[in-house]
Amino acid sequence: MKTRLVLVEGLCGAGKTTLSKMLHGYLLESGHAALYFYEGAPNHPATRFNTREFVQSSTHIPAEEYTDTAVDDWGKFADEAARGDTIYVFEGVFMQHPVHDHMRIYHSDAGKIINHIKRAAEKLTILNPILFYLAIDDLPSHLRWVADIRISPKYASDEYLTFFEKRKVIETVISDSLPFPAHRVATNHSDWNGVYKQMVGIMGDNL
Repeated sequence: MKTRLVLVEGLCGAGKTTLSKMLHGYLLESGHAALYFYEGAPNHPATRFNTREFVQSSTHIPAEEYTDTAVDDWGKFADEAARGDTIYVFEGVFMQHPVHDHMRIYHSDAGKIINHIKRAAEKLTILNPILFYLAIDDLPSHLRWVADIRISPKYASDEYLTFFEKRKVIETVISDSLPFPAHRVATNHSDWNGVYKQMVGIMGDNL
């Protein structure tokens, strides 16, 4: 079966939204039935935990229940999507959101975080998914750029640098151990078109 799911992941400011929209447009222009969902999209077809309300809530379900429920949601989505011809493009919701939740809300160790994502990934194999990880080499410089464009100095702080360095390590381990293709693409905010062309080339015969 050709791919039914394109996952775009990466750290804050890596270009997930911009490039996901570009890929969605490419799929539509190529004659495919395709749907794009951003990370915090209401009524997301694959998760109930992507909302700002969940993140900002003063109370949360236990970490184990969070993982079990999230994995179950991904399984239900995959079963439904496998029955159709639509190609789904998701940004940030497969990896970034749960990794962030586990780190910020539950203070989970790396093993629990990786287990969460790997269990969800197993549910998705029936969709023959492709994951693009938008890789950032110079993280300190990148976070200073994010702080500038978002007019939010916190992104350039030592606290945020430490957090994103830890996230980068965990997400690299995850990307290297998934049961479906995960492609690391060097991101470049000064050349989104160049990055986009690389991603389209990689998708190739999977469409």
